[in-house]
Amino acid sequence: MNLCLINLIGKWIGILSVTLVSFFGGYSEKEIKTTNNNKQMNLNLSTEIIPYQTEIRYNNTKKAGEQTVLVEGSNGYLVVNGDNNTTKVVKNAVNRVVEVGTYVDPSSSFNGKLTVYYDCPNSSVCRTSSGYNLKQSVYYNDPTYGLVRVLSAAQSKFKEGTIVEISNTKFGNIMGIVLDTGGDMIASMNKGKVWMDLAIDYADEPHLRNYSTNNAVFTVKRWGY
Repeated sequence: MNLCLINLIGKWIGILSVTLVSFFGGYSEKEIKTTNNNKQMNLNLSTEIIPYQTEIRYNNTKKAGEQTVLVEGSNGYLVVNGDNNTTKVVKNAVNRVVEVGTYVDPSSSFNGKLTVYYDCPNSSVCRTSSGYNLKQSVYYNDPTYGLVRVLSAAQSKFKEGTIVEISNTKFGNIMGIVLDTGGDMIASMNKGKVWMDLAIDYADEPHLRNYSTNNAVFTVKRWGY
C-alpha cells in the first residue's frame, strides 16, 4: 500500500479515537497547580535630599573680594527604609567650591575714631544687623583669621565680613570683623571720617567700658567675605 495513504489512515484513526474517548467521558484534562514564591512586597521606602555645602578657599594672591567658582555644587540623595530605620546613600553630594581673593594693598589703612558698645545688655537676645547674636559671644570665628572681635562700621565703605586690624589703642592691637552698622558710623562716613564701634562684654570686660579714641588706626586685611 502507498506509504502516504498508510500515514493518512493512521491520522484519521488517531483523531477518531480522541473524539470517541472525549464523547464517552474517558478523556479528562488535569488541573496543574503551581506555587509562586515571588510574593508582592510593599516596601516602606522614601528618599531624602543631601544638600551640597559651599566651601570657601581664600587666595591671598587675588584681589580682595574677587570670587571664582572652582566646582559647581550638586545635591545627593539617600533612601530611607522606614521598616528598619536604615539609610543608604545612593548619590553623594558634591560641594560647591568658591575661591575668594583676600589680597589688600598695605596702604589700605585709615585713621579714625574707635568706641565700644553693647546695644542691649538687659535684653534676652542682642543681634547685629547681620543677625549675629552678641549674647552668645562678642567674638566671631572666621575660617581664615580665627577668633576675631565683632565690629560695627559704615557698610557703604566696610561691607559685611570685612576684616580689620585696629592698632594704636591702649589695650593693644585688635583683629575684628564688620558684622554690624550704626547711624553714627554712617553719618561719620558721609563726612569722610572713619568711625568704628567695638562690641564688648560689659560683665567680663569692665576695663573697656566707655573707651573712646580718635587716633585709632584701621588696617583692612580683607574686604568683605
